[in-house]
Amino acid sequence: MVYKNIKTFVQSLFKKTNIFIRKWGFIKMKKGVLKKIISAGTTAAMITACISASAIQAAGVPDSNGNYFTNSFESSTENWSGRGSASVNINNRNYYDGSNSLYVSGREAEWNGASIALDSSMFVIGETYSFSAAVLQTSGKDVTIQMSLQQSNEDGASYTHITDCTAKSGEWTKLENTEFTIPANSGDMVLYIETPEASGDLCSFYIDAIQVSTSGKPSSVVTGQGVVSNTSSSNDSTIKIMPIGDSITFGLGETGGYRKYLNYFLNQKGYSKVDMVGPEGTNSASFNYNGKSVSYDDNHAGYSGFTIKQQYPIPSWGENGLYERLKSKNAIKQAQPDIVLLIIGTNDMTANRPTSECEKDLHTLIDYILADLPSDSIIFMGSIPEFTAYGGNPQRIANYNSTVKKVADDYSSSGKNVKFADVHGCLNGAYDLTDDNLHPNGTGYEKMGKFWANVIDEYIIASQPVVTTTTTTTTTTTAPPQIIIGDTNSDGVFNVADVVMLSKWLISSESITDWESGDINADNFIDIFDLVMMKRLLLEQ
Repeated sequence: MVYKNIKTFVQSLFKKTNIFIRKWGFIKMKKGVLKKIISAGTTAAMITACISASAIQAAGVPDSNGNYFTNSFESSTENWSGRGSASVNINNRNYYDGSNSLYVSGREAEWNGASIALDSSMFVIGETYSFSAAVLQTSGKDVTIQMSLQQSNEDGASYTHITDCTAKSGEWTKLENTEFTIPANSGDMVLYIETPEASGDLCSFYIDAIQVSTSGKPSSVVTGQGVVSNTSSSNDSTIKIMPIGDSITFGLGETGGYRKYLNYFLNQKGYSKVDMVGPEGTNSASFNYNGKSVSYDDNHAGYSGFTIKQQYPIPSWGENGLYERLKSKNAIKQAQPDIVLLIIGTNDMTANRPTSECEKDLHTLIDYILADLPSDSIIFMGSIPEFTAYGGNPQRIANYNSTVKKVADDYSSSGKNVKFADVHGCLNGAYDLTDDNLHPNGTGYEKMGKFWANVIDEYIIASQPVVTTTTTTTTTTTAPPQIIIGDTNSDGVFNVADVVMLSKWLISSESITDWESGDINADNFIDIFDLVMMKRLLLEQ
Protein backbone atom coordinates (compact mmCIF):
# COMPACT_ATOMS: atom_id res chain seq x y z
CA MET A 1 0.00 0.00 0.00
CA VAL A 2 1.30 3.49 -0.89
CA TYR A 3 0.57 6.30 1.56
CA LYS A 4 0.12 9.82 0.15
CA ASN A 5 1.31 11.71 3.23
CA ILE A 6 2.86 11.21 6.62
CA LYS A 7 -0.41 11.67 8.50
CA THR A 8 -2.05 8.78 6.63
CA PHE A 9 1.06 6.66 7.13
CA VAL A 10 1.33 7.17 10.86
CA GLN A 11 -2.41 6.91 11.46
CA SER A 12 -2.30 3.48 9.88
CA LEU A 13 0.83 2.51 11.77
CA PHE A 14 0.07 3.83 15.27
CA LYS A 15 -3.65 4.67 15.06
CA LYS A 16 -2.84 8.14 16.35
CA THR A 17 -3.19 11.51 14.59
CA ASN A 18 -0.80 14.34 13.78
CA ILE A 19 2.42 12.35 14.37
CA PHE A 20 5.61 13.66 12.82
CA ILE A 21 8.67 11.41 12.63
CA ARG A 22 12.01 13.17 12.85
CA LYS A 23 15.11 11.74 11.15
CA TRP A 24 16.96 11.79 14.43
CA GLY A 25 14.53 9.35 15.98
CA PHE A 26 12.25 11.56 18.07
CA ILE A 27 8.49 11.84 17.96
CA LYS A 28 7.18 14.93 19.75
CA MET A 29 3.75 16.02 20.75
CA LYS A 30 3.10 19.66 21.61
CA LYS A 31 -0.55 20.49 22.31
CA GLY A 32 -1.72 17.50 20.33
CA VAL A 33 1.57 16.55 18.59
CA LEU A 34 3.29 13.53 20.17
CA LYS A 35 6.54 13.90 22.04
CA LYS A 36 8.43 10.85 23.16
CA ILE A 37 11.79 9.20 22.66
CA ILE A 38 11.85 5.89 20.87
CA SER A 39 14.54 3.83 19.29
CA ALA A 40 15.84 5.34 16.06
CA GLY A 41 16.36 1.83 14.79
CA THR A 42 12.78 0.83 15.56
CA THR A 43 11.41 3.91 13.81
CA ALA A 44 13.58 3.34 10.75
CA ALA A 45 12.58 -0.30 10.56
CA MET A 46 8.88 0.47 10.75
CA ILE A 47 9.11 3.17 8.08
CA THR A 48 11.20 1.01 5.73
CA ALA A 49 8.78 -1.86 6.11
CA CYS A 50 5.80 0.23 5.02
CA ILE A 51 6.91 3.00 2.70
CA SER A 52 10.01 4.66 1.31
CA ALA A 53 10.89 8.06 2.71
CA SER A 54 10.57 9.67 -0.74
CA ALA A 55 6.85 8.79 -0.88
CA ILE A 56 6.03 10.72 2.30
CA GLN A 57 4.67 14.26 1.94
CA ALA A 58 4.13 16.16 5.18
CA ALA A 59 0.69 17.73 5.48
CA GLY A 60 0.40 21.29 6.75
CA VAL A 61 -0.67 21.81 10.31
CA PRO A 62 -3.76 23.87 11.20
CA ASP A 63 -3.66 26.33 14.09
CA SER A 64 -5.16 25.64 17.49
CA ASN A 65 -8.60 26.58 16.12
CA GLY A 66 -8.36 24.10 13.28
CA ASN A 67 -7.76 26.76 10.61
CA TYR A 68 -5.13 26.52 7.89
CA PHE A 69 -5.67 30.18 7.04
CA THR A 70 -8.23 32.94 7.36
CA ASN A 71 -8.61 36.30 5.57
CA SER A 72 -10.41 39.37 6.91
CA PHE A 73 -8.89 42.00 4.55
CA GLU A 74 -8.52 44.55 7.32
CA SER A 75 -5.33 46.11 5.96
CA SER A 76 -4.47 44.41 2.65
CA THR A 77 -5.66 41.98 -0.01
CA GLU A 78 -3.82 39.26 1.95
CA ASN A 79 -2.32 37.50 -1.11
CA TRP A 80 -5.62 37.45 -3.00
CA SER A 81 -5.37 38.81 -6.54
CA GLY A 82 -7.56 39.46 -9.55
CA ARG A 83 -8.14 36.58 -11.93
CA GLY A 84 -8.33 37.37 -15.63
CA SER A 85 -9.40 40.98 -16.16
CA ALA A 86 -10.74 41.34 -12.62
CA SER A 87 -9.12 43.64 -10.09
CA VAL A 88 -9.29 43.37 -6.30
CA ASN A 89 -9.28 46.24 -3.81
CA ILE A 90 -9.99 46.77 -0.14
CA ASN A 91 -13.47 48.22 0.44
CA ASN A 92 -14.74 49.79 3.66
CA ARG A 93 -18.36 50.34 2.58
CA ASN A 94 -19.42 46.71 2.64
CA TYR A 95 -18.01 44.05 4.94
CA TYR A 96 -19.16 40.99 6.81
CA ASP A 97 -16.85 41.32 9.79
CA GLY A 98 -14.28 43.84 10.99
CA SER A 99 -14.27 47.00 8.86
CA ASN A 100 -13.17 45.94 5.35
CA SER A 101 -13.83 43.41 2.63
CA LEU A 102 -12.28 42.53 -0.74
CA TYR A 103 -14.04 44.17 -3.70
CA VAL A 104 -13.81 42.28 -7.01
CA SER A 105 -14.56 44.36 -10.11
CA GLY A 106 -13.72 44.68 -13.81
CA ARG A 107 -14.90 41.16 -14.64
CA GLU A 108 -15.10 40.53 -18.39
CA ALA A 109 -15.90 36.80 -18.20
CA GLU A 110 -17.53 34.53 -15.65
CA TRP A 111 -14.22 32.92 -14.63
CA ASN A 112 -12.73 36.33 -13.82
CA GLY A 113 -12.79 36.78 -10.06
CA ALA A 114 -10.57 36.67 -6.98
CA SER A 115 -7.91 34.01 -6.48
CA ILE A 116 -5.22 32.85 -4.08
CA ALA A 117 -2.49 30.23 -4.49
CA LEU A 118 -2.64 27.25 -2.14
CA ASP A 119 0.50 25.67 -0.72
CA SER A 120 0.64 22.07 -1.97
CA SER A 121 2.64 21.07 1.10
CA MET A 122 -0.30 22.19 3.23
CA PHE A 123 -3.18 21.07 1.02
CA VAL A 124 -2.56 17.45 0.11
CA ILE A 125 -4.16 15.39 -2.63
CA GLY A 126 -6.69 12.97 -1.16
CA GLU A 127 -7.10 14.93 2.07
CA THR A 128 -10.40 16.63 3.02
CA TYR A 129 -10.76 20.26 4.10
CA SER A 130 -13.42 22.84 4.90
CA PHE A 131 -13.72 25.96 2.68
CA SER A 132 -15.90 28.92 3.61
CA ALA A 133 -16.45 32.61 2.76
CA ALA A 134 -19.00 35.40 2.98
CA VAL A 135 -19.98 36.85 -0.40
CA LEU A 136 -22.04 39.89 -1.40
CA GLN A 137 -23.27 41.23 -4.75
CA THR A 138 -25.47 44.25 -5.46
CA SER A 139 -26.58 43.66 -9.07
CA GLY A 140 -30.27 44.00 -8.27
CA LYS A 141 -30.98 40.29 -8.92
CA ASP A 142 -30.08 36.88 -7.50
CA VAL A 143 -26.66 35.67 -8.68
CA THR A 144 -24.98 32.30 -8.26
CA ILE A 145 -21.46 32.72 -6.88
CA GLN A 146 -19.16 29.73 -6.70
CA MET A 147 -15.81 28.65 -5.30
CA SER A 148 -13.52 26.54 -7.46
CA LEU A 149 -10.10 24.90 -7.45
CA GLN A 150 -7.61 24.99 -10.33
CA GLN A 151 -4.75 22.49 -10.48
CA SER A 152 -2.28 23.12 -13.30
CA ASN A 153 1.13 22.14 -14.64
CA GLU A 154 2.95 22.38 -17.95
CA ASP A 155 0.55 19.86 -19.50
CA GLY A 156 -2.61 21.83 -18.77
CA ALA A 157 -5.11 22.59 -16.03
CA SER A 158 -8.06 20.91 -14.34
CA TYR A 159 -10.92 22.72 -12.63
CA THR A 160 -13.03 21.40 -9.77
CA HIS A 161 -16.21 22.91 -8.34
CA ILE A 162 -16.00 23.24 -4.55
CA THR A 163 -19.32 24.88 -3.67
CA ASP A 164 -21.78 27.58 -4.71
CA CYS A 165 -24.58 29.67 -3.28
CA THR A 166 -27.45 31.81 -4.52
CA ALA A 167 -26.57 35.31 -3.35
CA LYS A 168 -29.46 37.73 -3.08
CA SER A 169 -28.68 41.28 -4.12
CA GLY A 170 -27.57 43.35 -1.13
CA GLU A 171 -27.24 40.41 1.29
CA TRP A 172 -24.10 38.80 2.66
CA THR A 173 -24.38 35.08 1.90
CA LYS A 174 -22.48 32.09 3.23
CA LEU A 175 -20.46 30.13 0.64
CA GLU A 176 -19.26 26.86 2.18
CA ASN A 177 -18.30 23.22 1.77
CA THR A 178 -17.01 21.61 4.96
CA GLU A 179 -16.05 18.32 3.26
CA PHE A 180 -14.04 18.96 0.10
CA THR A 181 -11.39 16.44 -0.90
CA ILE A 182 -8.46 17.64 -3.00
CA PRO A 183 -8.68 15.75 -6.33
CA ALA A 184 -5.82 13.57 -7.56
CA ASN A 185 -4.60 16.08 -10.14
CA SER A 186 -1.00 17.27 -10.28
CA GLY A 187 0.32 20.81 -10.40
CA ASP A 188 -0.03 24.11 -8.63
CA MET A 189 -3.29 24.83 -6.79
CA VAL A 190 -5.30 28.04 -7.03
CA LEU A 191 -8.48 28.71 -5.06
CA TYR A 192 -10.81 31.19 -6.72
CA ILE A 193 -14.30 32.70 -6.48
CA GLU A 194 -16.29 33.35 -9.67
CA THR A 195 -19.73 33.02 -11.29
CA PRO A 196 -20.78 29.89 -13.25
CA GLU A 197 -19.75 29.48 -16.87
CA ALA A 198 -22.35 30.69 -19.42
CA SER A 199 -24.39 32.36 -16.66
CA GLY A 200 -23.78 35.82 -18.16
CA ASP A 201 -23.26 37.21 -14.64
CA LEU A 202 -20.32 39.62 -14.77
CA CYS A 203 -21.33 41.65 -11.74
CA SER A 204 -18.81 42.96 -9.27
CA PHE A 205 -18.91 41.31 -5.85
CA TYR A 206 -17.37 41.37 -2.38
CA ILE A 207 -15.79 38.59 -0.32
CA ASP A 208 -14.95 38.52 3.36
CA ALA A 209 -14.40 36.16 6.32
CA ILE A 210 -12.44 33.55 4.34
CA GLN A 211 -11.83 30.39 6.36
CA VAL A 212 -10.03 27.22 5.24
CA SER A 213 -10.04 24.64 8.00
CA THR A 214 -9.94 21.02 8.98
CA SER A 215 -12.60 18.73 7.58
CA GLY A 216 -16.07 19.27 9.04
CA LYS A 217 -15.38 22.69 10.59
CA PRO A 218 -17.99 25.32 9.59
CA SER A 219 -17.36 29.05 9.77
CA SER A 220 -19.35 31.48 11.92
CA VAL A 221 -20.74 33.31 8.86
CA VAL A 222 -24.53 33.68 8.92
CA THR A 223 -26.38 34.65 5.76
CA GLY A 224 -28.10 38.02 6.20
CA GLN A 225 -25.67 39.44 8.71
CA GLY A 226 -22.88 41.94 7.99
CA VAL A 227 -22.73 45.56 6.84
CA VAL A 228 -24.10 46.62 3.45
CA SER A 229 -24.07 50.13 2.00
CA ASN A 230 -27.28 51.40 0.45
CA THR A 231 -26.37 50.24 -3.07
CA SER A 232 -29.84 48.95 -3.89
CA SER A 233 -31.25 52.45 -3.96
CA SER A 234 -28.48 53.62 -6.28
CA ASN A 235 -29.04 50.70 -8.64
CA ASP A 236 -32.75 51.49 -8.82
CA SER A 237 -32.25 55.26 -9.19
CA THR A 238 -31.68 56.93 -12.53
CA ILE A 239 -28.02 57.82 -13.15
CA LYS A 240 -27.53 60.65 -15.62
CA ILE A 241 -24.21 60.34 -17.44
CA MET A 242 -22.94 62.92 -19.92
CA PRO A 243 -20.11 61.83 -22.26
CA ILE A 244 -18.28 64.94 -23.50
CA GLY A 245 -15.43 65.20 -25.97
CA ASP A 246 -14.29 64.97 -29.56
CA SER A 247 -14.62 62.22 -32.22
CA ILE A 248 -13.59 59.54 -29.74
CA THR A 249 -16.62 60.38 -27.61
CA PHE A 250 -18.74 60.68 -30.76
CA GLY A 251 -17.63 57.19 -31.79
CA LEU A 252 -15.94 57.79 -35.12
CA GLY A 253 -15.15 54.47 -36.75
CA GLU A 254 -17.83 52.53 -34.83
CA THR A 255 -21.32 53.85 -34.24
CA GLY A 256 -21.92 54.48 -30.56
CA GLY A 257 -18.20 54.20 -29.74
CA TYR A 258 -17.45 53.40 -26.10
CA ARG A 259 -20.83 54.77 -25.03
CA LYS A 260 -22.85 51.74 -26.12
CA TYR A 261 -20.50 49.40 -24.26
CA LEU A 262 -20.62 51.60 -21.17
CA ASN A 263 -24.42 51.42 -21.18
CA TYR A 264 -24.30 47.64 -21.58
CA PHE A 265 -21.74 46.96 -18.83
CA LEU A 266 -23.50 49.22 -16.36
CA ASN A 267 -26.67 47.22 -16.97
CA GLN A 268 -24.66 44.04 -16.34
CA LYS A 269 -23.53 45.46 -13.01
CA GLY A 270 -27.16 45.97 -12.01
CA TYR A 271 -27.68 49.63 -12.90
CA SER A 272 -31.03 49.31 -14.59
CA LYS A 273 -31.74 53.01 -15.06
CA VAL A 274 -28.90 54.61 -17.01
CA ASP A 275 -29.73 57.89 -18.74
CA MET A 276 -27.04 59.04 -21.15
CA VAL A 277 -27.60 62.78 -21.60
CA GLY A 278 -26.40 65.47 -23.98
CA PRO A 279 -27.61 67.60 -26.89
CA GLU A 280 -26.65 65.04 -29.56
CA GLY A 281 -27.88 61.57 -30.46
CA THR A 282 -31.16 59.82 -29.72
CA ASN A 283 -32.75 58.25 -26.66
CA SER A 284 -32.58 54.74 -28.08
CA ALA A 285 -30.27 52.81 -30.41
CA SER A 286 -29.12 49.21 -30.68
CA PHE A 287 -26.11 47.11 -31.66
CA ASN A 288 -25.23 43.43 -31.84
CA TYR A 289 -23.02 42.13 -29.05
CA ASN A 290 -22.14 38.51 -28.35
CA GLY A 291 -24.82 37.39 -30.77
CA LYS A 292 -27.58 39.47 -29.18
CA SER A 293 -29.24 42.75 -30.02
CA VAL A 294 -28.53 45.23 -27.23
CA SER A 295 -30.33 48.56 -26.75
CA TYR A 296 -28.56 51.64 -25.44
CA ASP A 297 -29.15 55.33 -24.87
CA ASP A 298 -27.33 57.26 -27.61
CA ASN A 299 -27.39 60.82 -26.20
CA HIS A 300 -23.99 62.51 -25.84
CA ALA A 301 -21.92 65.67 -26.36
CA GLY A 302 -19.18 64.37 -28.64
CA TYR A 303 -18.00 66.52 -31.58
CA SER A 304 -15.59 65.25 -34.22
CA GLY A 305 -12.54 67.42 -34.84
CA PHE A 306 -13.00 69.65 -31.79
CA THR A 307 -10.26 71.11 -29.59
CA ILE A 308 -10.64 72.22 -25.97
CA LYS A 309 -11.34 75.82 -27.02
CA GLN A 310 -11.77 77.50 -30.39
CA GLN A 311 -8.41 77.63 -32.20
CA TYR A 312 -7.29 79.68 -35.17
CA PRO A 313 -5.77 79.14 -37.58
CA ILE A 314 -6.51 75.46 -38.07
CA PRO A 315 -7.12 75.12 -41.82
CA SER A 316 -10.66 74.22 -42.86
CA TRP A 317 -11.74 73.21 -39.36
CA GLY A 318 -14.25 76.00 -38.93
CA GLU A 319 -15.99 75.99 -35.56
CA ASN A 320 -14.03 73.59 -33.44
CA GLY A 321 -14.13 74.69 -29.80
CA LEU A 322 -15.76 72.29 -27.32
CA TYR A 323 -16.05 75.02 -24.71
CA GLU A 324 -17.87 77.31 -27.13
CA ARG A 325 -20.15 74.55 -28.43
CA LEU A 326 -21.26 73.46 -24.98
CA LYS A 327 -21.96 77.06 -23.98
CA SER A 328 -23.95 77.80 -27.15
CA LYS A 329 -26.17 74.78 -26.51
CA ASN A 330 -26.43 75.46 -22.77
CA ALA A 331 -25.59 71.76 -22.58
CA ILE A 332 -24.68 71.31 -18.92
CA LYS A 333 -27.53 73.34 -17.48
CA GLN A 334 -30.03 71.60 -19.74
CA ALA A 335 -28.86 68.05 -18.97
CA GLN A 336 -27.92 68.41 -15.27
CA PRO A 337 -25.82 65.20 -15.30
CA ASP A 338 -24.78 63.28 -12.22
CA ILE A 339 -21.55 62.21 -13.89
CA VAL A 340 -19.52 63.86 -16.64
CA LEU A 341 -17.04 61.78 -18.66
CA LEU A 342 -14.65 64.14 -20.43
CA ILE A 343 -12.07 63.06 -23.01
CA ILE A 344 -10.66 66.00 -24.97
CA GLY A 345 -7.25 67.04 -26.31
CA THR A 346 -6.38 64.65 -29.13
CA ASN A 347 -6.98 67.37 -31.76
CA ASP A 348 -4.96 69.84 -29.70
CA MET A 349 -2.08 67.38 -29.88
CA THR A 350 -2.46 66.76 -33.62
CA ALA A 351 -2.20 70.56 -33.98
CA ASN A 352 0.99 70.38 -31.87
CA ARG A 353 -0.28 72.89 -29.32
CA PRO A 354 1.88 73.56 -26.23
CA THR A 355 0.68 71.74 -23.12
CA SER A 356 0.88 75.01 -21.15
CA GLU A 357 -1.83 76.48 -23.40
CA CYS A 358 -3.88 73.30 -23.16
CA GLU A 359 -3.69 73.51 -19.37
CA LYS A 360 -5.20 77.01 -19.39
CA ASP A 361 -7.95 75.92 -21.78
CA LEU A 362 -8.78 72.90 -19.64
CA HIS A 363 -9.22 75.16 -16.62
CA THR A 364 -11.57 77.38 -18.62
CA LEU A 365 -13.62 74.38 -19.74
CA ILE A 366 -13.80 72.78 -16.27
CA ASP A 367 -14.73 76.08 -14.63
CA TYR A 368 -17.65 76.42 -17.03
CA ILE A 369 -18.87 72.85 -16.47
CA LEU A 370 -18.62 73.12 -12.69
CA ALA A 371 -20.55 76.40 -12.69
CA ASP A 372 -23.57 74.74 -14.33
CA LEU A 373 -23.19 71.30 -12.77
CA PRO A 374 -25.23 70.22 -9.69
CA SER A 375 -23.09 70.54 -6.56
CA ASP A 376 -23.11 66.81 -5.83
CA SER A 377 -22.17 65.77 -9.38
CA ILE A 378 -18.68 64.79 -10.52
CA ILE A 379 -16.40 65.29 -13.53
CA PHE A 380 -14.02 62.51 -14.57
CA MET A 381 -11.22 63.89 -16.72
CA GLY A 382 -9.99 61.09 -18.96
CA SER A 383 -6.52 60.76 -20.48
CA ILE A 384 -6.41 60.51 -24.28
CA PRO A 385 -5.60 57.24 -26.12
CA GLU A 386 -2.39 56.60 -28.00
CA PHE A 387 -2.17 57.69 -31.66
CA THR A 388 0.53 57.90 -34.31
CA ALA A 389 -1.21 59.96 -37.02
CA TYR A 390 -0.33 63.65 -37.53
CA GLY A 391 2.94 63.33 -35.69
CA GLY A 392 1.51 61.67 -32.62
CA ASN A 393 4.07 59.90 -30.45
CA PRO A 394 4.21 58.38 -26.97
CA GLN A 395 6.14 61.27 -25.40
CA ARG A 396 3.75 63.97 -26.65
CA ILE A 397 0.75 61.98 -25.49
CA ALA A 398 2.33 61.25 -22.10
CA ASN A 399 3.09 64.94 -21.60
CA TYR A 400 -0.48 65.92 -22.39
CA ASN A 401 -1.98 63.21 -20.17
CA SER A 402 0.24 64.40 -17.31
CA THR A 403 -1.28 67.84 -17.85
CA VAL A 404 -4.80 66.40 -17.70
CA LYS A 405 -3.96 64.67 -14.41
CA LYS A 406 -2.40 67.84 -13.03
CA VAL A 407 -5.53 69.86 -13.79
CA ALA A 408 -7.80 67.20 -12.27
CA ASP A 409 -5.63 67.02 -9.15
CA ASP A 410 -5.65 70.82 -8.82
CA TYR A 411 -9.44 70.83 -8.63
CA SER A 412 -9.64 67.75 -6.44
CA SER A 413 -7.14 69.15 -3.91
CA SER A 414 -9.25 72.30 -3.64
CA GLY A 415 -12.36 70.29 -2.79
CA LYS A 416 -13.97 70.20 -6.22
CA ASN A 417 -15.66 67.07 -7.54
CA VAL A 418 -13.12 66.43 -10.29
CA LYS A 419 -11.09 63.22 -10.65
CA PHE A 420 -8.56 61.91 -13.13
CA ALA A 421 -9.36 58.68 -15.01
CA ASP A 422 -6.61 56.91 -16.96
CA VAL A 423 -8.42 55.90 -20.15
CA HIS A 424 -5.07 55.62 -21.91
CA GLY A 425 -4.00 52.94 -19.44
CA CYS A 426 -6.89 50.60 -20.27
CA LEU A 427 -5.87 50.39 -23.95
CA ASN A 428 -3.12 48.45 -25.64
CA GLY A 429 -1.55 51.35 -27.52
CA ALA A 430 -1.70 51.26 -31.32
CA TYR A 431 -3.10 47.70 -31.27
CA ASP A 432 -6.46 49.14 -30.23
CA LEU A 433 -6.55 51.73 -33.05
CA THR A 434 -8.17 51.59 -36.48
CA ASP A 435 -6.15 51.85 -39.68
CA ASP A 436 -6.24 55.65 -39.42
CA ASN A 437 -3.90 55.34 -36.38
CA LEU A 438 -6.01 57.90 -34.56
CA HIS A 439 -9.34 56.44 -33.42
CA PRO A 440 -9.98 53.34 -31.31
CA ASN A 441 -11.18 50.23 -33.09
CA GLY A 442 -14.04 48.06 -31.86
CA THR A 443 -11.86 46.34 -29.28
CA GLY A 444 -10.57 49.69 -28.06
CA TYR A 445 -14.05 51.15 -27.67
CA GLU A 446 -15.17 48.01 -25.85
CA LYS A 447 -12.26 48.32 -23.40
CA MET A 448 -13.09 51.97 -22.83
CA GLY A 449 -16.72 51.10 -22.10
CA LYS A 450 -15.68 48.50 -19.53
CA PHE A 451 -13.20 50.92 -18.00
CA TRP A 452 -15.77 53.68 -17.56
CA ALA A 453 -18.33 51.20 -16.19
CA ASN A 454 -15.86 50.16 -13.48
CA VAL A 455 -14.98 53.78 -12.68
CA ILE A 456 -18.65 54.69 -12.29
CA ASP A 457 -19.47 51.56 -10.30
CA GLU A 458 -16.66 52.16 -7.82
CA TYR A 459 -17.58 55.84 -7.51
CA ILE A 460 -21.24 55.11 -6.80
CA ILE A 461 -20.45 52.41 -4.26
CA ALA A 462 -18.02 54.69 -2.44
CA SER A 463 -20.62 57.48 -2.38
CA GLN A 464 -23.43 55.55 -0.71
CA PRO A 465 -24.37 55.83 2.97
CA VAL A 466 -23.69 52.77 5.07
CA VAL A 467 -26.64 50.80 6.38
CA THR A 468 -25.85 48.22 9.05
CA THR A 469 -27.79 45.00 8.58
CA THR A 470 -25.99 43.01 11.25
CA THR A 471 -28.36 40.85 13.27
CA THR A 472 -27.90 41.16 17.01
CA THR A 473 -27.13 37.85 18.63
CA THR A 474 -26.79 36.82 22.26
CA THR A 475 -23.56 35.09 23.17
CA THR A 476 -23.41 32.81 26.17
CA THR A 477 -19.96 32.43 27.68
CA THR A 478 -19.25 29.01 29.08
CA ALA A 479 -16.45 28.59 31.58
CA PRO A 480 -13.71 26.24 30.33
CA PRO A 481 -13.72 22.79 31.92
CA GLN A 482 -11.55 22.40 35.00
CA ILE A 483 -8.27 20.60 34.35
CA ILE A 484 -7.31 17.96 36.92
CA ILE A 485 -3.54 17.58 36.87
CA GLY A 486 -2.55 14.00 36.07
CA ASP A 487 -6.06 12.86 35.03
CA THR A 488 -4.93 11.45 31.67
CA ASN A 489 -7.97 9.15 31.30
CA SER A 490 -10.46 11.99 32.04
CA ASP A 491 -12.42 10.07 34.68
CA GLY A 492 -12.44 13.04 37.05
CA VAL A 493 -9.81 11.77 39.49
CA PHE A 494 -6.03 11.41 39.54
CA ASN A 495 -4.97 7.94 40.61
CA VAL A 496 -2.76 5.00 39.68
CA ALA A 497 -4.84 4.28 36.56
CA ASP A 498 -3.58 7.55 35.07
CA VAL A 499 0.04 6.58 35.74
CA VAL A 500 -0.56 3.22 34.06
CA MET A 501 -2.11 4.96 31.02
CA LEU A 502 0.85 7.32 30.61
CA SER A 503 3.32 4.46 31.03
CA LYS A 504 1.59 2.47 28.31
CA TRP A 505 1.41 5.50 26.05
CA LEU A 506 5.16 6.02 26.30
CA ILE A 507 5.63 2.58 24.74
CA SER A 508 2.92 3.20 22.11
CA SER A 509 0.34 0.82 23.51
CA GLU A 510 -2.27 3.24 24.86
CA SER A 511 -3.93 6.55 23.98
CA ILE A 512 -4.07 9.54 26.32
CA THR A 513 -7.52 11.13 26.62
CA ASP A 514 -6.55 14.46 28.17
CA TRP A 515 -3.20 15.81 26.99
CA GLU A 516 -3.17 18.95 29.12
CA SER A 517 -3.70 16.94 32.31
CA GLY A 518 -0.72 14.77 31.38
CA ASP A 519 1.64 17.73 30.99
CA ILE A 520 2.59 17.73 34.68
CA ASN A 521 5.64 20.00 34.45
CA ALA A 522 3.81 22.46 32.15
CA ASP A 523 6.48 22.55 29.44
CA ASN A 524 3.90 21.85 26.69
CA PHE A 525 5.37 18.38 26.10
CA ILE A 526 4.47 14.95 27.43
CA ASP A 527 7.46 12.74 28.14
CA ILE A 528 9.21 10.57 30.73
CA PHE A 529 9.68 13.58 33.04
CA ASP A 530 5.91 13.93 33.37
CA LEU A 531 5.65 10.25 34.30
CA VAL A 532 8.26 10.70 37.06
CA MET A 533 6.38 13.68 38.47
CA MET A 534 3.06 11.82 38.28
CA LYS A 535 4.46 9.00 40.40
CA ARG A 536 5.85 11.51 42.88
CA LEU A 537 2.49 13.30 43.14
CA LEU A 538 0.69 10.00 43.64
CA LEU A 539 3.02 9.06 46.49
CA GLU A 540 2.41 12.42 48.16
CA GLN A 541 -1.38 11.99 48.16
